[in-house]
Amino acid sequence: EGKGVGYDRWAAKHNLKQMAATVTAYQQYGFSSPEELDEACSAAYAAMQESLAWLKQVEKTLNGKKELQRQVLAYSKTRPV
Repeated sequence: EGKGVGYDRWAAKHNLKQMAATVTAYQQYGFSSPEELDEACSAAYAAMQESLAWLKQVEKTLNGKKELQRQVLAYSKTRPV
């Protein structure tokens, strides 16, 4: 690249430090390889999607009940007590 020998040494050392930090982070969180991390991320994403689907069902049910409550309140206002 034409940046000099010093830069090449610094870049090699920097890259090694970054790789070591990455491996340390994997081990710190209980992963021994990038593939394990990918599997864990995929599993977490699938669980999140399942939770979101369930949440949307709950929100739909709540909105239906809220609308029913609004209709009952409107009806009760039209009837004499």
